[in-house]
Amino acid sequence: MGIKIFKNKVAVLGILICLAFINLALFGFNPAPPSGDSVDYNAYAKNLALGNGYTDDGSSFSIYREPGYPFFISLIYRTFGIENFKAVKIIQTLFLALTAFIVYLIFNLYDRKKVGLIAAFLTAAIPSYGFYASHLNPELPFAFLLILLLYLLLRICKNDENLLFYAITGSVFAGAALTRSFIVFLPFLIGSGLRIILHKKIKSVIIFYLAFLLLILGWASYVHHKTGVWAITQGRVELHLYARAVRSTLSYKKNVAYLYSWVKRSALGGEEDKNFTNYEIWALIKKYGDLTRHDYPAERIKAESIATILHNPGHYLFGNVIEWVKLVFIEHLYPPISLLLNRYVRAIFYALLYGLFLFGSIQFLKNRDQKLRPIFWLASIFLLYNWIIMSFFDAVPRFNTPYLVFYLLIGVAGLANLKPFIKHEQ
Repeated sequence: MGIKIFKNKVAVLGILICLAFINLALFGFNPAPPSGDSVDYNAYAKNLALGNGYTDDGSSFSIYREPGYPFFISLIYRTFGIENFKAVKIIQTLFLALTAFIVYLIFNLYDRKKVGLIAAFLTAAIPSYGFYASHLNPELPFAFLLILLLYLLLRICKNDENLLFYAITGSVFAGAALTRSFIVFLPFLIGSGLRIILHKKIKSVIIFYLAFLLLILGWASYVHHKTGVWAITQGRVELHLYARAVRSTLSYKKNVAYLYSWVKRSALGGEEDKNFTNYEIWALIKKYGDLTRHDYPAERIKAESIATILHNPGHYLFGNVIEWVKLVFIEHLYPPISLLLNRYVRAIFYALLYGLFLFGSIQFLKNRDQKLRPIFWLASIFLLYNWIIMSFFDAVPRFNTPYLVFYLLIGVAGLANLKPFIKHEQ
């Protein structure tokens, strides 16, 4: 007999909201004024709310950042006041609760409510999510969009949903791509799988593609109208490509030395050596900036970076493995942060999370009859896509943060294969 309150979805959502705000209180810290990337997001959102258009300086159109998150924050500013960081913190914490609630709904699709509760409660308690709930960064809203996409796609896989459902899924994919542009190719892989593997109706898949493309091309055409370039964002792709090109010229031994220095810096809370300072992104940003300031065109740097990579393919691909390690490693958070979110807490959290993820993966790979296998395979596709795409550029561990819920989802889903849980659900 379960506790009846946990069978009420509204009650579950209420508990998750409470847990999310406890997480915020323990691990959140709202720096004022914004610093780092938050400065850019705040500038775009503020200018949008003031009616100045999509600009970071109040005058000229700019696509340095993807538009999804700034438009979201601008809505908060318009509703609750310009630079109302408290409102941003509260709303992003609610997004954390909604992310956890969707995790619960995912398990409900397969009648695994007890395991779903465990996964949802743990999601609401992820320390990194409490930290980012208080910052002007897109990690939490993007995590929400990703887990919503997983839920929608699982619904499509399980049922013969109507065309409107496919249109909604394509639109959410577009919203995700306008928030983090690296995900822009994933819908085409998903759509192909829906048609070829699951044999979904061709018109349903076309509607999915059209909804995605209309929104993406709508923004890209607006950018083209303003700049003459078809793009979602100018971003820092060239910069991250330049960093990888520089490191592709290093020997295998020096690449390993760089990774060792990078890990040591993250694990020891900031200790750096010359292998790190000479080849980490911040040093290379300075070199890149020096080149552009001396009338070295960005397109020329990009072309030379690609040529360098093609000239050193083995070292570059070896570097991809290094980027995988960087992507899933303990994130080095820049202060100020909560005292409770020190590197020891982060190390323990990541060890437990990845240990649970490996356990869940083994459970699914050795059991062909597992009812929750669609969750495992689809979540794995999202994770694998992120690992592969990000490894071709300079990987930032923060870009793995929205996917932490996927590691957790797979790990907890593996518990459903254990006899106590199987018996309890029955």
